Amino acid sequence: MKKYPFKRRKSIFFFLFLFILLSGYIGLILFENEIIKEETRENFKVSSLPQEDLSLGAGYGMGVKSLIIDQDSQKSGQILMKNPQDILEVNFKNRGNSGKYILKIFFDFKETKFSVEKDHYANSYVFDLETGKSIDIIFSLDQKLNKDNKIHKLIVAIYASPEKNAKIIKATTNSYGMTLPYTIYFEGNKKQNMQKTLTKDFQQPLDKLDLQFQGLMINNDFKKSKEVLFPPYSIKTKKGEHLKLAYYSGKYDKDIQDYLVISMIDWKQVKMNDDDYLLLKNDSEKLDYGTFSVKVPNEKGLYEYSAIIIPNPTNVMNEMSFSPLETAYRFTIEVE
Repeated sequence: MKKYPFKRRKSIFFFLFLFILLSGYIGLILFENEIIKEETRENFKVSSLPQEDLSLGAGYGMGVKSLIIDQDSQKSGQILMKNPQDILEVNFKNRGNSGKYILKIFFDFKETKFSVEKDHYANSYVFDLETGKSIDIIFSLDQKLNKDNKIHKLIVAIYASPEKNAKIIKATTNSYGMTLPYTIYFEGNKKQNMQKTLTKDFQQPLDKLDLQFQGLMINNDFKKSKEVLFPPYSIKTKKGEHLKLAYYSGKYDKDIQDYLVISMIDWKQVKMNDDDYLLLKNDSEKLDYGTFSVKVPNEKGLYEYSAIIIPNPTNVMNEMSFSPLETAYRFTIEVE
């Protein structure tokens, strides 16, 4: 067996040691750069859910808070702000399926732009989130919103699978995310009723029905069947047309005087009968039946329809009334 001279062996050990040292140094730099990249690439943080959250079973959890003024908005349903552009944070806990989610925000019942990435404002923000994870998203509202002496309603919503269609997956559901309503008021303003911010007239029902149902169902059943029907997986229509839909709604408890309905097609707010929303009176004894129309896109394709129901929309939120909002069963609008 050939033996190396001592000096040669010493050189080999030296270069091996130098290689290990450089490798470790380069790895440390790459690791530090990755940490910096993770912290600065976007305004969000993803973390694992603790066991007490996982033990709640399938579902979602969500909350919104101000990063400017310390307050317990999750208890009161109210957010005090210095300015409309105060930095806010939404925390979303996913005990549902892994996949894509979409963040939507409405200010006084109208879809509003917001910024997650610096100086980039959009009407929605799509992200991926695995089951058993939570995400903190920092955002600010549209720069066009001005401070005033009124109170406002902020609706923050996160919905699952925005890229999927009921027609394709052969399923329809009204449990596809979380929607929370907050009362917004600015420093120095008194908390008051926001009735003056609603200028729309109440939609008058076409009929009142004695059916066993409470809530809101939107479908294409114009025959007023003997029971409230789920919507079909898809409804066909022509591009650019006004699609007529039926609603069956009401029979909420007597403490709900009225409620407001927002419609979305392809996760964008659309007008209902040429108004931004429907405003309906609650009848606790009878179910209201009526119709409305929405304008469908001008291009062929599959578009998901969804709707939000806001009870007592002008009331100031408090510990008793603050709770997640109901969403209508989603279905697909098939534009031919």
